[in-house]
Amino acid sequence: MLFLLPDNLDVTSSRCTARESAVEGARAFLLDNGIFRLSVLPEFGGRVCSLFYRPYNLELLATEFRHHAQRKGLTIHGGWCAAFPSMLADGEIISHAPWDAEIVERSDARVVLRQWCLVDTVSHQVEGAVRATPCTVAVERFITLQAGESHLTVEDVLTNRNPWPLFTTWAASVSLRARGGDRVVAPVEAVEVQRGIGPSGNELDFGVLVSTPYQAFARDLREGWLGFQPVSAPVNMRLSFPVEVLPHAAIVAQRDERHPSGDAFRLQPIATPGPIADDTRGGALLLPPREAVRLPLRLEVGAGLISSGDWSRPGLHLAEMIGAQRVPIGRLAFWRVGRHALVVKTPNYLALLQPEFAEETLLTPDDLPAADLLLCGAPPAGDALPRVAARTVARILGPSAVRIGLLAGGVGEERSVALSPGARVDYPGLGVLATPARSGEAAEELGFLLLADNLSLYHAGVTQYLGEFGPIGEQFHPQLLCLPLDGMPLRDAVQAARQLKPRVVVPLGDEDAERAFDQRCREGHMPFAVSLVGAGEGRQFDGWHVQALRQEGE
Repeated sequence: MLFLLPDNLDVTSSRCTARESAVEGARAFLLDNGIFRLSVLPEFGGRVCSLFYRPYNLELLATEFRHHAQRKGLTIHGGWCAAFPSMLADGEIISHAPWDAEIVERSDARVVLRQWCLVDTVSHQVEGAVRATPCTVAVERFITLQAGESHLTVEDVLTNRNPWPLFTTWAASVSLRARGGDRVVAPVEAVEVQRGIGPSGNELDFGVLVSTPYQAFARDLREGWLGFQPVSAPVNMRLSFPVEVLPHAAIVAQRDERHPSGDAFRLQPIATPGPIADDTRGGALLLPPREAVRLPLRLEVGAGLISSGDWSRPGLHLAEMIGAQRVPIGRLAFWRVGRHALVVKTPNYLALLQPEFAEETLLTPDDLPAADLLLCGAPPAGDALPRVAARTVARILGPSAVRIGLLAGGVGEERSVALSPGARVDYPGLGVLATPARSGEAAEELGFLLLADNLSLYHAGVTQYLGEFGPIGEQFHPQLLCLPLDGMPLRDAVQAARQLKPRVVVPLGDEDAERAFDQRCREGHMPFAVSLVGAGEGRQFDGWHVQALRQEGE
């Protein structure tokens, strides 16, 4: 990683400067407007290799220089560049083409750097085969800075010099230095994770990455921008572009624990909904003959530039709170994340209990990729579980139908465990006992009893009243009972709670049913407490009492 510190950190100056220099032995141009200082390498695809933000002394770009002793050459990864005319393995032709550059405007108020090259081949994938087509495309790149302004513009201009139209794709590639807590925000409801395991939704936390490289697609952007929220400074970054030309974006993350200085989020506005321009489908960038297509990108840095808007799901924020919650030894924390779904966190485990997959669910398994266990009482409809399994490292426990569906979806057999009533699985510090449940909607349904050190939590599942409640209460005496109310009349629910002999009951249903359950238990002087927990609320349990969650230091 190269850190290019400016000669003068005085941000009161608003004068633009530009000069030719060298970086790592390569020809470079240094541009400055008092807020930003850029280093641009024309011979390496017109790449911006450094973008230094003076007000907070931040290097914004992640750029890696690699020297090869045997080949006696230099390669550069990251920074700000572009992929054209396709995103196949040989697609970044402009990164290797001979470029030239000149400063076309230089004054105290404004500086403009022009770079240019010629491309003579475009690659496509047609019916599964890669084909190269001769062509002539002039590529120009204009980098513009205004004095004292905390934004810059990088505009690529593509001119097809052929007498016929040309289908291509194009992607900006802006690698921003990242650390845990840094977020990318996209104006979509949720990105589509295609590679690796990590965050989903539309706010992607770098700290939630489980495996890298990680790649997600934000298809059909509602607005033409991508946002970046760093934790190291009270500012946002917003990358804006013409959404009518670039309606999609790829978001790539790379983390290296041995070299954290190279950790990066790479933002790529693209013309096509996938990484390859394919003549057999729509969406490719069309270059008309002898007519320039302009692709301007604007990067702004400041406060209040981005918002998750109406696209962010509440579950993403709830997942962030769950991840940050510390659970002391001898306690467990739990959150209500759906009508009947719970997240349970112990000092060593994070489990999603009876997960729900409907769009209106507050928190779905997609929102919690760091979960250790998914405990499914019944198989969900469709291919929900194989899709979730691709986005999390969690082991999935449930009836045999759950495991069969995962195996049929290509999920490795080590990722799932089939349970039947009475079966138990033990992990260090945590036991999971499957119990019967019957609602009539699935051939086999389960409840789950969790045994964490000296604590026990029983989620009965959506079930009718069962004769097995008495023996479960006599043998296990679950301390905390989470009891769905939808499967049985109120009288039966109160009787089930009495037989299970808990210390605290959390009823799960609609608000009126929960209050009626509480009132009936009070009138009957039941030997247990009732705790009402609303959607999104979290509690802490110590074996006797349910209390509000406490943050570290309280």
